[in-house]
Amino acid sequence: MHPLAIAFAAGWLLAASIMVGIWLLQRVTRNAGWVDAAWAGSIAGLGILAAACLPGLGPRRWWVAAMAAAWGGRLALHIGLRTAATGREDSRYRHLREQWGDRAQLELFRFYQIQAFVAALFAMPIV
Repeated sequence: MHPLAIAFAAGWLLAASIMVGIWLLQRVTRNAGWVDAAWAGSIAGLGILAAACLPGLGPRRWWVAAMAAAWGGRLALHIGLRTAATGREDSRYRHLREQWGDRAQLELFRFYQIQAFVAALFAMPIV
């Protein structure tokens, strides 16, 4: 199997695991907005992981990974602090919860797993 395919699969698995934890957190806090911070942080972390584990391009790869980490880390911190400070769920997620009704937890779990896939996909150009 190609190293990029392995890196993508490993990144997706890692992001999916993180999103399970975030989904459990939102069940306790009733605040689905944590997914936004986790998504940004996942892209940053997966980009660094890919730069560390895959061969080629040396310093250029590390510069790109550092920029992605700065972007993702700053965004994750900003969203995480905002989510913690407001203590209330973003209106987008409140609306989805209302729309989904009794299926909300299942649909949020699916949504979070889609976010994990997209985070792994977005991290691949960093390689």
